Amino acid sequence: MGRTLTIYDPRSMTRPAPPRRAGLIVPVPEAERLLQEWRSRLGPTTEADVPAHVTLMFPFLPLAALDAAALADLTALFQGMPGPTVTFASVGLFPDVVYLEPEPREWFVQATLALSARFGILPYSGLHGPTPTPHLTIARHADPAVLTTVARELEQALPIGSEAPKVWLVEEADALGWTHTATFSLGE
Repeated sequence: MGRTLTIYDPRSMTRPAPPRRAGLIVPVPEAERLLQEWRSRLGPTTEADVPAHVTLMFPFLPLAALDAAALADLTALFQGMPGPTVTFASVGLFPDVVYLEPEPREWFVQATLALSARFGILPYSGLHGPTPTPHLTIARHADPAVLTTVARELEQALPIGSEAPKVWLVEEADALGWTHTATFSLGE
């Protein structure tokens, strides 16, 4: 008796899709002009399809992974938080990032801590400690001299004021981009 040899064509085999990354952000449309200006001058320095924002929690669960109870918890959590009036009056630097500092800083810290406690997720997977620095990334660059120039020029455009009435859940749409998948109102 002969044995049958089956040959598989790897092109016909499906692989499970990698998990989609997601995050909870507070969009800041008032800073979009500055973000776009630096994207055009330096090239894509942040995800091109994610608006100017302050991150509350990254990574987070994509919408498909949130059950009705989790969605209800998010809705209640955010409705229990009055949306802050935010001012960006200072520029900050990380080793490869220029960012705007939101005030009141504490509102963003408390929102991040509440999300972390409820969902058992450390912001940025704990890479920056349990309480990362709230920030609105304007530019990424490896050259400190470029970052210093960006920071100096940004200071001339400040302050920027913003009402923050909503939190967005954003997630990777595919390898090339991000999409806005849910909105949570603050303080309603």
